[in-house]
Amino acid sequence: MPDDWYIGLTDVVGSTIAIEQGQYKAVNIAGAAAISAVINAFGHQDFPFVFGGDGVSFAVPGEHRDLAADALARTAR
Repeated sequence: MPDDWYIGLTDVVGSTIAIEQGQYKAVNIAGAAAISAVINAFGHQDFPFVFGGDGVSFAVPGEHRDLAADALARTAR
């Protein structure tokens, strides 16, 4: 990964308990919402990501760090 890239990580808080209570679909939707928000914010900019069900890991070029952070913050709100 280039030195000027950033790694982003998300996690659905309380996902283990929610899944145990049968809320698997809601957990997945919340997990996917974060990466969907970043993808939508970037338009056609490609970047690597891995969806883990209750969260996502991704990397973005340094010039897009603030855009990704803003998309995540708006999704959390």
